[in-house]
Amino acid sequence: MELKQCAVSLLEHLPPNTCTSSLCHKAGLLEKNLQEDEPHVIKVTKTVYQACVNESQWEAAGAMPLLILLKREGGLPMIEPDWNEEKFNVMKMLSRMRRTLANEHLISVTVQPDSKNTSNNVININQGRLTLRREYYTPDTPLSRYHKATHISLMKQAGEFLLKAQKQEQNVTFLNNLYRDVEDLWEFSVKVAEITELMEHFDPWQLYNPTTVKELQAHTDATNSTFKIMIISIIIMNSQPYVCFQISGKEKLKNTLQMVEDVTAAFRDMLVEASWIDPATLKEALHKLDEMQHLVAFPPLAIIDDLLEEYHQGFMPQIPEVKKNDHFGNMLALTAWQCHRTLHELTSPESRDSWPRGPLEINAFYSAFTNAIGKS
Repeated sequence: MELKQCAVSLLEHLPPNTCTSSLCHKAGLLEKNLQEDEPHVIKVTKTVYQACVNESQWEAAGAMPLLILLKREGGLPMIEPDWNEEKFNVMKMLSRMRRTLANEHLISVTVQPDSKNTSNNVININQGRLTLRREYYTPDTPLSRYHKATHISLMKQAGEFLLKAQKQEQNVTFLNNLYRDVEDLWEFSVKVAEITELMEHFDPWQLYNPTTVKELQAHTDATNSTFKIMIISIIIMNSQPYVCFQISGKEKLKNTLQMVEDVTAAFRDMLVEASWIDPATLKEALHKLDEMQHLVAFPPLAIIDDLLEEYHQGFMPQIPEVKKNDHFGNMLALTAWQCHRTLHELTSPESRDSWPRGPLEINAFYSAFTNAIGKS
């Protein structure tokens, strides 16, 4: 409820512009009843939105959906003093959480094009993603101490909320266990941050180390040096969603396409006039420039229902069913579906025609993997 009030207050104080009016327009579209002749993906979108804004259902459900999820995933030691670590398997947990909740803490596992052969997709294993920026953890500075206090306070409040749902909010044993684990989890997070390098410090070609699963297993093993309680806590507590939005008008799209064409033409002139490029290299450079994809704003399927339906029907696995009265369950189902869809790309050829970013992102970049300019 507090989050929604903050969002409403923010929108009310925004100056009138295309962004604000477009947001209201989109909300109105999503609040309409489902129509039989609508594409399936539109029905899913409406259902997910209506479940999201169903405040009475949120209040009725309370913390129970989260507690059920925690129990299914092996429990959360912070709120379970008698949690048994002997039944916990770190590697199985990491694998399951990556498949179902898109969790990339401790270890990042993704599917992406091979850097030296972009026609093939490979499994990429990398260091995990930190919950906060690295400088918020280490070294010990006023900034990191501030974020430590803030983050610990937030984790304690979340734990107290779950204890209240279990009717244990006055239980000293449960509270002491929660507060101790929160402090330990922060210290563990600091140690993880200390061995996590900033990606901008890496040379991508030094990181390129192709190997088979069999070869990898011969050189590595699961670690037993870290408390299992801290492992499961950092995995479950740090699953967080990220949301943004973007508006593109037809006139802006036309102008942006023209800008990309102008940049391409200017770059061609620079190549042709460069005296230091030999003929063979110039030929390859011009060929690459001519073959470059211009993926600007959004694909045609964003505004043509038939193309939208055709696009989503080809997904493996299929889009999951969603419910109007279960926002938490909808988010779990859609997250798991997105994970499976991403990992399924391992057995599919890399497509240069696929849009590199969603329509909700604002960005401009060049993708070396697909030789494409992306602007959204």
